[in-house]
Amino acid sequence: MSVLAATDETPRVFLSYRRADTQPSALLLYRELTARFGEGQICMDIFAIPGGGDWFEYIERTLGKSALVLALIGPNWLTATDDRGRRLDDPDDVLRQELGLALKREVRVIPLLVQGAEMPKAGDLPDDLRGIVDRFPVRIGAVSLDADVADLAGMVGKILDELRADGARGLADEGEFERARATAQPIANDQLREEVLAYIDGLDRPQVVPGQSASLRECLDGAGLKYHDFEEAFVIPFGGQRADQVLAFARELADGTTFLSVELDAYTGKKKNKVQLYQRLLNLSFVNYVKALALAEGRFALAAEVPPGALTPEICDGLIRGLVALGDIKDQDELASEESWQMRIQFCKFAQQAAFSVDAEQARADVGALLEAAGASPLPGGLYTFDLELGEGPRPLSLYADAGVVSLITPWPARPGGDLNKLTQLLELNRAVNVAKVGLDSSGEVRMLYEVPGPVPDLAARLKEQLTILVYGLILRL
Repeated sequence: MSVLAATDETPRVFLSYRRADTQPSALLLYRELTARFGEGQICMDIFAIPGGGDWFEYIERTLGKSALVLALIGPNWLTATDDRGRRLDDPDDVLRQELGLALKREVRVIPLLVQGAEMPKAGDLPDDLRGIVDRFPVRIGAVSLDADVADLAGMVGKILDELRADGARGLADEGEFERARATAQPIANDQLREEVLAYIDGLDRPQVVPGQSASLRECLDGAGLKYHDFEEAFVIPFGGQRADQVLAFARELADGTTFLSVELDAYTGKKKNKVQLYQRLLNLSFVNYVKALALAEGRFALAAEVPPGALTPEICDGLIRGLVALGDIKDQDELASEESWQMRIQFCKFAQQAAFSVDAEQARADVGALLEAAGASPLPGGLYTFDLELGEGPRPLSLYADAGVVSLITPWPARPGGDLNKLTQLLELNRAVNVAKVGLDSSGEVRMLYEVPGPVPDLAARLKEQLTILVYGLILRL
């Protein structure tokens, strides 16, 4: 924990100087710094110690509340003497005591070289002061006085902001949220203040247990995602290479499915390139949780759907960031580029893998057990058969599992090739189902998929219902 967080919410600046050497410079700095930061934050002995006060008590008390020491070093700082000899060699010397105590407590110390002074060498200092030579000095020159003092004030302001931010985060980590906000409010840097307040707000929410399913709002909060709450959906803005930002939409459907999406602009290029684009969009069904939907007027959405009772903050975060990586396409050339899609697919997979994982073998075994309990028949090689409606009878179902998802895949005897109308109909079918999706594998064959992070309520019934809808659509359209 920082010195600031451990002692006081208000960081103070302690001026260390020797009166016979640098008092005029110390008075100048005190005047300039108090004008900018207030008297309560700048500590100088002649304005703080009452008559008859104890010097060492003042040093102990004030350094205990200080987060920064400005050590003024003038031309006689190293060589000043009294009737006992060189003053720095005297363990009772006030300046040696205050700087030694600051270095011992690891308070931040900035040496200020004034009146043409140079930094002392370590060999010329007593052991308890040698640490000062490791601090980068700041020079205050007579000719450049105004500019140097202004630069110093800017540096002090930045340091105080950083210390306030550190203290506010420390208080928030300890659950002191109101004190943390009060500590953050005086931060002068607007961006830093907002970042710290967002950090505090992220902790001051009902915490969701990692890996535990929760509502969409709880998952957005738990993932620390910033969003706008509208009547029908949450909108999550991300910075991207598009003109302004990429917008991800998140909402819960009537059956409890969580629907996340990023929209793409319509493609107006050549028909040959459009066929390739549609094929690539259907290939996306083999990226975990992702599918492409055909919207009105030739537009598309990249979507991810999670079954009821399966959403966690980790999954929510990974899916939204993955969709944004896929959908951050700035123009028609990128939309049609195979290289662009491959790069974005890798970004998407990375975002997912960095955010969540499952025990693949255990999840696969658990999902298989759910299917068997619902009447599916196991076959050698990890296959199952189950009955679909519409007279289709038993169909094979393969289970695959990796670090983020269990995929249930069943084939459909069709290969749309370069038929743009059929490719469009497949993309339209993806709008008709929740969680289930239809896509093209690497050989161009149609496959139906249903992906889950593990066992979910009513898995077998939902799987059968959604794949039956796909089968019906495929029969009619292909």
